[in-house]
Amino acid sequence: LLQKETAPYDDRSYVRLVVNAPEGSSYEYMDRLMTDITELINDSVPEKKVSLVLTSPGFGSSSVNSGRANIALVDPSERDRSQREIANDLGEWAKAYVGGKSNVSERPTISVNRRGGPPIQYIIQAQNFDKLKEYIPEFMAEAEN
Repeated sequence: LLQKETAPYDDRSYVRLVVNAPEGSSYEYMDRLMTDITELINDSVPEKKVSLVLTSPGFGSSSVNSGRANIALVDPSERDRSQREIANDLGEWAKAYVGGKSNVSERPTISVNRRGGPPIQYIIQAQNFDKLKEYIPEFMAEAEN
């Protein structure tokens, strides 16, 4: 298996914060916590273009004691901090608010389809489409060998 380090994270201008409060927390408690998280994001992430903060989102196995914040960032050229720096800072700040667990994640450069799919994916970038057309046949020949 390839190590995770072989698939670096590009700055995709997106950060997600998932929060789980202690078991037995009420919806009202969770809603107040997510309101605090919203204020934290608004006050501490000036690079935010838009954020969507959900209390008890109902996705997957989420319950009353969970929340999620999806944060779209302005273009990397318009900010001083990288997506990684923002994610790291947000993770540290969230610890002060959450009485349970929080996890900050970034969108990976190469997504892995958990339902199956190709075991390896490649991303090929070029300065323009003509350069891409020039090198694709060479890449495919090497990949087939």
